[in-house]
Amino acid sequence: MIDNQSMKLTILGLRAALVCLGLAALAVQILLPNGSGEVVADLPEVAHLRWPYVVAAILAIGCFQVVLVMMWRLVGLVARGEIFNRGSLPLVNTIIAACGVAAVLCLGVTADMLWIENIGGPPMVLALNGAFGICVTGALLMIVMRGLLVTAIANHDELTEVI
Repeated sequence: MIDNQSMKLTILGLRAALVCLGLAALAVQILLPNGSGEVVADLPEVAHLRWPYVVAAILAIGCFQVVLVMMWRLVGLVARGEIFNRGSLPLVNTIIAACGVAAVLCLGVTADMLWIENIGGPPMVLALNGAFGICVTGALLMIVMRGLLVTAIANHDELTEVI
């Protein structure tokens, strides 16, 4: 069992990491349009894909930011000792949905690149497949964690009635 001081430090460290990740994601969203302009300057044959792909990337990063916010809120529930209540389930459901939307975006861009536009080299395909895999794995992991949370909430409620 982790002591109270260690828990406070762990929560502080996790929140610092969430802020850093959120700021990095925001920076990428801001820089993405300019970076895509450089790609289009080098490869004018893909200029028509610039904005659809930029929008898809910004939306996928937005899904990641939603996950970060939900994690922040879940950490707050843990810090207050309130994680074992039904109010935590919508937060987990939102994480699952955000991972699912990001996975669909990755899959859509990959399908467009490979089968409609017939572009993109191995690094881009690997990156998109990796992102897709991370999104699906995150969603599946959160589904398992949601099941564990539901069981823990039921056990917590039962113990509360006994006490």
